[in-house]
Order: sequence, then C-alpha cells, then structure tokens
Amino acid sequence: MSRPVNTKRTITSKNSVGTTYALRDGMKPSHPFLAATTAVFCAHLADAQSPAVTTATPPTSTEFCEMGENIGVDIADATVASRVVCGELMSRARGKSGGATYRINFGKLGERILLQVNEHDTNGRISDERHVQLLAIENVSAISGRIAESIVSKKPMSELETTENVLPEDEMVRRQKQGRMHFEAGLVGASLVGSDDASMNPGIHLGLNYEIKRMFLSTAIRGSGDDANRGYTELSLGGGSFFSDNEFSPYAAGGVAVLFLRDQSSRSVNRSPTTGFAPYVELGAGLFRTSKVAARAGLRVDIPMFSAASDTGKNYVMPVAFTVALSFQ
Repeated sequence: MSRPVNTKRTITSKNSVGTTYALRDGMKPSHPFLAATTAVFCAHLADAQSPAVTTATPPTSTEFCEMGENIGVDIADATVASRVVCGELMSRARGKSGGATYRINFGKLGERILLQVNEHDTNGRISDERHVQLLAIENVSAISGRIAESIVSKKPMSELETTENVLPEDEMVRRQKQGRMHFEAGLVGASLVGSDDASMNPGIHLGLNYEIKRMFLSTAIRGSGDDANRGYTELSLGGGSFFSDNEFSPYAAGGVAVLFLRDQSSRSVNRSPTTGFAPYVELGAGLFRTSKVAARAGLRVDIPMFSAASDTGKNYVMPVAFTVALSFQ
C-alpha cells in the first residue's frame, strides 16, 4: 500500500552565522498573501538575530587601484575618498608603475581616521606603504596628491609639503617651522675681568627671541653692578644655533652690544660710564625646548672695543657673565 504524500511545506530562512528559522505549513495561514508575509517576517527575524559581520568592500576603481580594508569608516565616505586617492595615483603612476597595484585602506584610530596606501608588486606582496592620520575624512582632498606623489616617487611625505597640501593637523608643526617668538627673563652673575675688584655681582636679563628650527635671533637688555660704581648695562642684538632638535641641546651664540661700562670705586670723582660697542660670544645649553616654559643657562663674554674710565684713568675690563633664564612661548 502506498503511503500518503506529505504535502506540508516548510518556510525557512538562514542568517549569516548559520541559524535557520522555520515555519511549517500547519503553523501558517493558508492564504497566499499571508504565507508570503510570513516568509518575509522569518527573513527579517534571521537578520535581526545575526551579528554584524565585516565584509570585503567592492573595488572603487580598476584593478590598478581599489579600496581594500575599511574598519569603522562610513562606507560612502570611504568609497568617495578612495576614488580621490586612486585618481591622484592614476595621474602619477600610469605607465611607470612597473605593474604595481595600489590598495587604499581606512580605519578608525580613536577620534582620527587612518588613511593607508599600500603598493603591491606583481606577485601581490606589499612593496611600499604610506599612511597619514586625518581629523576628518574630507581632508583626504588636501593630502591625496601628496601621499600619491610620495609613494610613486619614493620620496618622504615631509619633502613634498607645501602651503597647498598642508593638513589642519599639521598647522602646529607648520607654525613651528615658520618660527615662534618668546619672551625671556633671567638672572645674571657678572664679573669685570681686569678690574681692581673682579668679584661677581648680581644682575638681571630681559630678552625677546625669535626661533625657527635650530636657529634663533635675540635681543636683550641686561646689566650688573655693585653698590659702588662698578658694573655695566648693555643692549644687545645677536643670534645663534642649537646643536640638535632634542629637549636638551647645547647652543652657541654671538652678536654685538652697545655697552655702558663703569669701573670706578665709590671714591671716584667721575661717575659717568664709558660707552661703546662690544662684540660678544656665548656658549650654553637649552632645556625643555618644546615646552611652553623653556630654560637655558649660558656663559657670555663681552669684548669691549674701548677702555673704561677708572680711578687711575683708563682701564680695559671685560664683562664675563653667567646667565640662567626662562623663556615663555
């Protein structure tokens, strides 16, 4: 005897991790419209239960250049941004890439967006790479030409920076490259070498410096003296250079000063200073150079082009001073 045919049907839907949802015919309404609605419900239920899965994004250009990984960046923004970068790569590398291809990757790094360009050789291996961090995805327009030129020409990105392709993220660095002004104040301990009384006397130093990279220009007013009439006051202009870009770095400086020099005792009848020009040289070291409050210490020697008035007539003396100063940037 033949068995009766089972006419019951099962409506099934499977999500992305393999879980199957089913509704048998005996559990569903018999009307065709209701059956179709039930099938759609099962499909939506399956999708709602499945976890988010990162899938490979489709290429946004030809095989010569396409979007690779995208982690956390809006797909529409990443697609448009990769097309912008690919356009720059095509204009620079077509016909001279030697068969190389390029992949544009995106990722979230905290509040920033990581843009990475990988160059692949003919065997599919990564042969070169460039990356940059962006505050916003729209900044790709400013950096795309520079990153493309860098990876095609094999030049560092820093060598290709211009006022047209600098990022807002680089503004602080660019301002530092253009130079910065800072006020300086400190204490001086000075001695008049060659005087009858060459003891060290206290004084003050006030300056204004303009620094660009390792080089700096400086102008200062400073002075030192005792309770009698020995000492000096000067207004100087000069420059110098640090030996490195480190937080701690030695420096050498030099310049010229207008020097008001006194080498008389309290018994002297003529109390007026002798005035003239004096070249100077200085050696020292800077500390905390990238901080808002930096420090330096230096030994300075002024070389007067004249002799100072003294109790016995004229006497050649040379101011030698040790300076400790703070600069406020």
